[in-house]
Amino acid sequence: MNSLVRRAVRPFFNLFSAIGKTGLWFTVPMKGKYRLRFYSRKKCIDRNFDKNLSAFENHISRIDRDRGFIEDQNLYKDMYYGASTMAESGCGVIAVYNALKALSINEAGSEGSPSLPNLISIFENSGITMAGQFGTGPKSIADFFRKRGFDIKTATDQRRYAQIARRCNVCIITIFNNKDRLHDFLHTMCITKQGDFLVLHNTNGRKALYRSMKDLLQNCGIKGKAQGVMIIGIEDKINKI
Repeated sequence: MNSLVRRAVRPFFNLFSAIGKTGLWFTVPMKGKYRLRFYSRKKCIDRNFDKNLSAFENHISRIDRDRGFIEDQNLYKDMYYGASTMAESGCGVIAVYNALKALSINEAGSEGSPSLPNLISIFENSGITMAGQFGTGPKSIADFFRKRGFDIKTATDQRRYAQIARRCNVCIITIFNNKDRLHDFLHTMCITKQGDFLVLHNTNGRKALYRSMKDLLQNCGIKGKAQGVMIIGIEDKINKI
C-alpha cells in the first residue's frame, strides 16, 4: 500500500470527526449502501440511545458467555451508531468497550463495567466520523482514554507495535483489512493478554490468540493482508494508583 495513503488516513478521520462535532452530519454514496443525506445530530443521538438501550438486553447473555467481551459485531445489526449500525461501523466503539472491560473501568473512567449504549452516545457526541459511515477515528479513541486519566502510548510505525504491546496490558489497534484493496476499509480491535499470548477481540466474529505481534499482523484482516494504521497502548491506571 502506498505510504501516502496510509499517512492520509488519520487526517481524514480527524477532519470529519471535527466536522461531526459541529452538528453537521451527512453520508455520501458508497458501495450502494448510502446516499447523499444530511441528518439532525441531536435527533439521531436521542433516537439511537432509546433503541440501543432496549436492544442491548438481547446481547447481555452472549457477552456474559464471552467473559464480558464483545467478540462478533456482526450480531449487532439492531444497535445504531449515527446513521449506521454497530454491525457496519461500530468496531471502534466495541474496541473501546472491550478495553474498558479488560481494565475494569466504566465509560466515565471510574471502576466498574462499561455500558455500550452510553459509550455509543459518548462517541456520537464526540468522535464519530461521517455520521458513522466511516466509524470512529483512532485519535478520537486515544483522546477518550486521555480525558479519563489514562497514560496513552501510540505508534503508526508497525515496527513499534510489539514494543507498545509488551509494555501495555491492553491495546487498541486499527488496521486496513486488505493492504491491496483500499475499499475493504479499516477495522479497529482490542488486544488483551492471556499468559504469553496476545488476545485479539472481535476479529472475524471471534477472538484469536497469537504468540507475537508479528504473528497477529500476518493473520488478521482479510486473508492475512492487514496493514497497520495505528496502535494505542493503554496503561492500567488502577495499578498506577
